[in-house]
Amino acid sequence: MNLVNRRVSVVGLKRSGSAAISLLKKKGAFVFGSDIDKTIDISSLDIPLELGKNSQRILDADLVVVSPGISLQHSVLIEAKKRGIPVVGELELASWFIHSPIIAVTGTNGKTTTCLLIDNIMRTASLDSVVAGNIYPGLPLSLVVDKISRETVVIVEVSSFQLETIEKFRPRIAVLLNITPDHLDRHPSMEEYKKIKTRIFKNQEKTDFAVLNFDDENVKEVFNGAESKAVYFSISESKKVKVYTKDGFIWFGKEQLFPIPEMDIPLEDILAGIAVSKIQGIRNESIKEGLLSFTGAPHRMENIGDINGRTFINNSMCTNPSSFVKSLNVLKKRPILIMGGKSKKVDIEPILDAVIKKVKFCVVMGEVSNLIIRSLKEKDYLNFYFAQDMADAIQRAYSVSSPGDVVFLSPGFASFDMFKDFQERGDVFKKEVKNLLEG
Repeated sequence: MNLVNRRVSVVGLKRSGSAAISLLKKKGAFVFGSDIDKTIDISSLDIPLELGKNSQRILDADLVVVSPGISLQHSVLIEAKKRGIPVVGELELASWFIHSPIIAVTGTNGKTTTCLLIDNIMRTASLDSVVAGNIYPGLPLSLVVDKISRETVVIVEVSSFQLETIEKFRPRIAVLLNITPDHLDRHPSMEEYKKIKTRIFKNQEKTDFAVLNFDDENVKEVFNGAESKAVYFSISESKKVKVYTKDGFIWFGKEQLFPIPEMDIPLEDILAGIAVSKIQGIRNESIKEGLLSFTGAPHRMENIGDINGRTFINNSMCTNPSSFVKSLNVLKKRPILIMGGKSKKVDIEPILDAVIKKVKFCVVMGEVSNLIIRSLKEKDYLNFYFAQDMADAIQRAYSVSSPGDVVFLSPGFASFDMFKDFQERGDVFKKEVKNLLEG
């Protein structure tokens, strides 16, 4: 798309907004930026902008590019649409300049792990690949556009916030891992959340593929009516499923691939990665090697070491009930758990039930602490402690642990009450563990 001399307003100037600005300037657009945050670092932007407000000046544009954190219900964006000004996200913008097939991965849980796993398999098979999008530590697609050739395998992690603002974004392979309640503080209902997830198939054609979790009824429901070819995966055998497990092996159709590998990530993520790899034509030997050499995603079941026989695991990326339950199921023993954070207005009963059944001792912190502690008391679970901060949480977790125990940061809630994001939460956890070791 030709953006030379086009007027473009970018709303939200942090990571994705700054990346969009960089790309727009390279494409010859006149860019104006706006952010309600007065403290944001603008030293590298070099464009006209406003801070501390989102004014009507945004509407003096041919195009508005909005960051994922900005709701489309913002009054200025509603007015832009009324005036016929296109409103798109940074992901949509970047996709206009990519001419190689895209693998897009979405779902409530497992996106980052699956993207990195696919990337590792592609690299093992000696393919040029790049991972971008909503991925830790944050690499907007706009920043890698110039590094992508027609031979590059482009793997994009896509959030529901990003799917709200796509128009022509078309992945050759769209992966939908699961749909469970999340972000209901942003999306008005679970039905709306599911509807937004369907947008990943919006522009797919009959020559494209959808990799889908057969075990998730929400996934099968939202795919209904899509144009692309469905390739289902499941942890159990089924005639309708292409990738599945049976008798300790992973199968692709009637082909027995290899034994299920011992990995500290959900089996569903592994099967999704295999499905994508087979569609890409990767040989079984490379898939297996890519799986076995995969070291995992930062802040997702990240083993950060032992202290006096206690193993410390950082799972800060766990921000919702479904991820919380799955993460506890992966562990082979009852952990000393550090949990809590900011609520997303989801049902916490699955979290409470998992704590009672699977947790040896629970250290609770953050905004939801009172609710969790009150609820655990009502269920006669008393093995808990309220921590003021991460340092307090680490100290108490260590003091109640014994050699052989696992100290497990797996919050189950968003981080924004005490930290700027889950990355900072995980980094603080690792820092405090290091302080404990050195102390």
